[in-house]
Amino acid sequence: MEHGDASCVLGADRPTAETTDQESDDPSCDEIAIEYRQPEPDVESLS
Repeated sequence: MEHGDASCVLGADRPTAETTDQESDDPSCDEIAIEYRQPEPDVESLS
């Protein structure tokens, strides 16, 4: 059972680094944040 725990730790450590690489290489994340910010003031103006 101890071996299974070690595998989980190694697996969780690997995807974490990959996720960081994808976020840095994915400019679409920045575009989405800007798009979500625009509708915010629009809703307040309508109110």
